[in-house]
Amino acid sequence: MSYAHELSERARLFLQRVGASRAQSADVAGTLELVAAQGLPVFPALRDFESAFGGLQFAWRRHDVVLGIACMRERDEDLHAGPDDSRVLIGRAGAWTDISMSTDGRLWSHGPDDAPWEFASSPTRYLEHLALLASIGDWCGDPFSVIAEPIGSTLAQLLDLSVDVVASDDHHAVWTSDACWLLQQLKGDPYATSFANLLYRDIDVAADTLLRLRQARPELRIQVGGSERVTTEEHSRHGYASLGQIPSPDSWACEPHAVRFAYLGDCMAYLGSPDDVGVVWLFGEPGARRFEQYVQPGTDPSAGFVEWASFGPDRAVLRRFIPVYPPGPPPRS
Repeated sequence: MSYAHELSERARLFLQRVGASRAQSADVAGTLELVAAQGLPVFPALRDFESAFGGLQFAWRRHDVVLGIACMRERDEDLHAGPDDSRVLIGRAGAWTDISMSTDGRLWSHGPDDAPWEFASSPTRYLEHLALLASIGDWCGDPFSVIAEPIGSTLAQLLDLSVDVVASDDHHAVWTSDACWLLQQLKGDPYATSFANLLYRDIDVAADTLLRLRQARPELRIQVGGSERVTTEEHSRHGYASLGQIPSPDSWACEPHAVRFAYLGDCMAYLGSPDDVGVVWLFGEPGARRFEQYVQPGTDPSAGFVEWASFGPDRAVLRRFIPVYPPGPPPRS
């Protein structure tokens, strides 16, 4: 295995764009001896990683990424990922997330409070995934996001999408067309594997493809995330007095060209929590599309905040209605 030769042209260009530099250790064998001295295994994938990427550093989305055993050794004497853990610390992504490698060459994320999750099948696939995200940004700037059930291969078939071979493996699956990207994580954090992510150039393209999907699968559940330009408003009131500002979701059915979608939920069911109750409506004709999304927590709105989100071609607003005192159900409209 030779990791460096596995990088695609897209990944190489990405590393150039983010100003990646490499302070390579001249003594790879000596670096690996540090691993063995701590009672950790020295395996082929680890040796190949250090030879190909040891000392690689770059900035990505306001985080400093550092890869290499020697770099980690400079920051911390201990290369163990955890007590009685055979995984070796090989890098860091930001101030609070360490990266380790298991003996099968897979990468794991270690945060301060979370259990470690497998997040890449190899170092090259990690870099390829970052390059993919950067490429999507080039394609459409700030993508309009819709998450759906984790049935990526079915959705891809219905939309006639092609597999992105470079970015896909047994950990991440990626499909694409001129209209959208479809991403699904297949392994790792149960939250991240509980949905597929559809990314679009604009709201009209999203509406057209979702209508196609709904025609083929009327029971399709979705959740609209909009783009990074969503404005968030928080409304704290006694009880839910301010919910009178929200139109009744039932009244939306009377609007012209209204199409109702089942709400996916907050994807936390894997923790044993009931999914939020919600509904998604699509309105309008091409050039004047908009989504309205109404969500309340479980069957008891007093247990948390209610959300009402509006997504249009020029403006997206997420309104959170937070109860203070006294708690209670929202008034009926």
